[in-house]
Amino acid sequence: MVDDADLLTVNDMEKIAPKAGWQVSQTLDKLTPTTRRVFCQNSTDGQPNPTLTRQRTLTTTSTKGLAALHQIDAYATAADARNAFAAKAANLATCGDVPTWIMRSDAVTGFGDESTALTAVLQDLVDENHTILLSRSGTVVHAYDISQVNSPLRVADVLKGAAPAMNRQCASSGGECAQQPSTRATIPPPTGTPGWLIPSDLPRVTKGAGLWTSTDTSSVTTKGSQCENTTLASVPGPTKREQRTYLMTQDNAAPQTFGIDEVVLTLKDEKAAKDFAGTLQKNLRNCEKRLETAKVSEFGKVSSPFNKQTPIAGETALVQQAMGGTETARFRTAVVSVGNKVVYLVSNPSASYDLGDKRFVAIAVRAAERATQE
Repeated sequence: MVDDADLLTVNDMEKIAPKAGWQVSQTLDKLTPTTRRVFCQNSTDGQPNPTLTRQRTLTTTSTKGLAALHQIDAYATAADARNAFAAKAANLATCGDVPTWIMRSDAVTGFGDESTALTAVLQDLVDENHTILLSRSGTVVHAYDISQVNSPLRVADVLKGAAPAMNRQCASSGGECAQQPSTRATIPPPTGTPGWLIPSDLPRVTKGAGLWTSTDTSSVTTKGSQCENTTLASVPGPTKREQRTYLMTQDNAAPQTFGIDEVVLTLKDEKAAKDFAGTLQKNLRNCEKRLETAKVSEFGKVSSPFNKQTPIAGETALVQQAMGGTETARFRTAVVSVGNKVVYLVSNPSASYDLGDKRFVAIAVRAAERATQE
């Protein structure tokens, strides 16, 4: 049902990246503990055993380190294949390969019976970008991993090469083939503690160093930036309030206890959440009028195209508090309303160690998107 002819070929890969000097470097019919795996797929826990496996690695002469890995697993029944796909998709959603940063997720249609895709970065001294496409056709599950440095390939481009391979195999597995496949950017699937960020949502600050860890959700204890003009742990209005803290470890350049506090406040309805967020944003913007030691700048807009039924709206800011002498305390904050919730973030950078405005806005967007998944 599955053999080497069903794997990606040089001709297939030329459709993705022509003139890259593609060549087959390895074809396997058995995977061992030391075999290189598809990114975000190192765990096989909870998966049925395949009856057949094939895997091929293709490399190039490209200066971008362009490479491809294609794994095919055949199962005894379509039910086993569905269970395997679900387990692999769960691995993909978590993408716990350290140190990973999930850039984006794509919904895929018209490609087999079911498919999903994720773009993630293996953050090192030189970032390695992976575009992973997972699909099932009948009793067979395909996993494609196309990687290169500098920038990731689009899922739509990966499908150009994956489609011929799918169409060579689909008839024998009793599943759908590749019929005008298309992609649509979407929120990464829920995982971990639904409604909250996961460590793989957070980028490193220092190249080649750093590991994000997270606490369990708990009561609200954050002191914020001192510009909120309210105490989030006790301010009237929220019917529920929780906090989760993310700490940077294994980075000698990081300030002590550098991290992000995430607070999710639940209000009675959407209007109450918008009003609460608006007041908090106004308090931050007007902090300089109340505190001579404060400076607030670098306002960034937070929005998402994925939640039209549950609009996401908010902003980020950089707060600097003069502490006396030459010492300054810095904070990055985000206040975002999403449905009947308000997501508040605060980080404690230094002058030399900072996620920066652009990345902090991206984290705020992801936090708000995650809040819709609870």
